[in-house]
Formats: sequence, C-alpha cells, structure tokens
Amino acid sequence: ASTWSVIKMVFLSLGLCFAAMLFIAFASDEPTLILHVLILVSLGALLFLLLS
Repeated sequence: ASTWSVIKMVFLSLGLCFAAMLFIAFASDEPTLILHVLILVSLGALLFLLLS
C-alpha cells in the first residue's frame, strides 16, 4: 500500500506542474508552446492510465 500512495502523490504533483505549465502556455499565446505542453500532458495521462 505504501508504493501506491507514493505513486498517487507523484501523479498529484505532476498534475499540478502540468496545470501550471498549461496556464503559462495559454497566457503566453504561443501556439508551439501550447502544443508542446499538450503533448507532455497527454504523455503524462497515458503513463497514468498504464500504471493504474
């Protein structure tokens, strides 16, 4: 059970970082930056789905 709690905390912090990156990307209005951040978010979501 300890390993799963660590993994949940890691994904929670990763989600917070992705949310901050998305906020910065949409605030800057650069399409390439938004695209790169969306690719990172989709990779993180895929990793979450594979580990769940």
